[in-house]
Amino acid sequence: MLFRSQLDLYSLNLDARVHIGSIGTIGGTALHQRNQSLGMKHPVPNYSQFNLGAFAYAEQEIVADVRATAALRYDTRAMDIAERRRSDSARSIINEAVSRSFTVTQAAVGFVWKPTSDFSTSLNISSGWRAPVAAELFSVGRDEGEIQYRVGNSNLRPERARNIEFAARYHSAHLVGDLTFFRQEIADYIYAVPTGATKENVPEYVYTQNNALLSGEIGRAHV
Repeated sequence: MLFRSQLDLYSLNLDARVHIGSIGTIGGTALHQRNQSLGMKHPVPNYSQFNLGAFAYAEQEIVADVRATAALRYDTRAMDIAERRRSDSARSIINEAVSRSFTVTQAAVGFVWKPTSDFSTSLNISSGWRAPVAAELFSVGRDEGEIQYRVGNSNLRPERARNIEFAARYHSAHLVGDLTFFRQEIADYIYAVPTGATKENVPEYVYTQNNALLSGEIGRAHV
């Protein structure tokens, strides 16, 4: 079965920041985004969204050979989803017009100890987030890129992450080595799972979320 599925995406980004001497930076970001489905089928509804963020970052030496960094960020997102109807003669409603909004505050703190010019260690602790996108919330239809029939979940919550990372680095003229340990806990991680059904001759997947944990270590060395 052939059909035309064309999606145009328009984005406008603004970014402003002010440096406060050698101490840190404050700033803000803004994003306006909208899409338009021009094809015969609309797997993703038309929508517009506005993101606004403000942040502050500071870096300072606290004792000899030890520097500390700290960051704070506030983000808010408002999304307006347009009503969408089926392309068949019944023209039944797939999703009604709806608005969603998400707000979160994130923080990070880090320390770097550099006792020599060749060797350093660092410790970083931070939080993060990701809001669900329109496709994860309201998609209904065949995803040609994945060869899947995707069904969104309008009840999805933002992902929230807590991260900790420790790294040791040795960089000299004769040897370069890095070793990093990391742990990331993600609450409400968003992913698609198969339902076991088939639609339009491809497997059906529906978006859901659950907690996830990523941890491990990364090392490298060369001369």
